[in-house]
Amino acid sequence: MHIIARLFDTDRPEERVRDSALLLSAIGRPTASMFGQEAYPGIHHKAAALLHGLAKNHSLFDGNKRLALVAALFFYAKNGYWNTIDIEGEYQFMLDVASDELDSIDEIAAWLGERFAPEAQ
Repeated sequence: MHIIARLFDTDRPEERVRDSALLLSAIGRPTASMFGQEAYPGIHHKAAALLHGLAKNHSLFDGNKRLALVAALFFYAKNGYWNTIDIEGEYQFMLDVASDELDSIDEIAAWLGERFAPEAQ
């Protein structure tokens, strides 16, 4: 909710949420496991799962793509990764995800993996 509050400059982020169950589902998706195995191994697959879930679940009334991108950027930053994406590249990428041009987690993870790397220590 903190990201939603900051992203949309509101003191009442809950008013932007259309379906809190979908929001929680998307946020939890990177940590999913099946039969004791991570469903999304590696940072790029985890980021792709988060981004895809937030962009496609439509948990907000408006701004799902923006939230998805900012959440993924925050996820990478918290894990010590830096990006080489420009604003126009980010915009086109999110349009491609939203329109199913990039529709699999593997495709999204590959795209992200080419643009995010660990910060130099």
